[in-house]
Amino acid sequence: MRRLLVACAAALAIGIIACIDAPRLAPLVDVDASAIEDAASTEAASQPTDDAAPPDDPAAAACAAACPLTGGACEGGTCTVRCPGPGCKDGVTCPTGVPCLVVCTGKQVCGAVDCAGATECTVRCIGEQACKSVRSETANARFECNGKQACKDSIFCSGATCAIDCAAGGCELDKLHCCATTTCTVNGFPAQCR
Repeated sequence: MRRLLVACAAALAIGIIACIDAPRLAPLVDVDASAIEDAASTEAASQPTDDAAPPDDPAAAACAAACPLTGGACEGGTCTVRCPGPGCKDGVTCPTGVPCLVVCTGKQVCGAVDCAGATECTVRCIGEQACKSVRSETANARFECNGKQACKDSIFCSGATCAIDCAAGGCELDKLHCCATTTCTVNGFPAQCR
């Protein structure tokens, strides 16, 4: 085994020396050096520079301007508020003019959640009495209540569409006000405004 290792090491050393001392081979194809330079400069011109400003995205800019004021962060153009967090017990109000996602996880972590000004809204109340009440007047709203009285008090939604999903004991049916103008469902079934 030792002889094999010594032989391999010797062959490797000879190969390295041969590569270093070997004369350069002539190219197989004639290449016009100016064509290579032109291609390189064209490619460099098409690459964005560090100084180039990102393309304007009004939705992302609106989210970036409004969302931090609610204690949230923009995630893919959606203002996302995750509770528990600062101000959650006092209530969460989604910013006007941007999509909103509110996630309240834990026992009594969110006061009233209001999505009235958002362009669309999803509220997830996960845990015992996670949300005090939920309200939305956005075009598209979805509420998910999972936990003992997860949506403790009333749920009210109006707008074009509203979907309310209540796990067993997640909300009280007499406190649901699904008043969407186009489609309104509770646990997947059509609901009437009351």
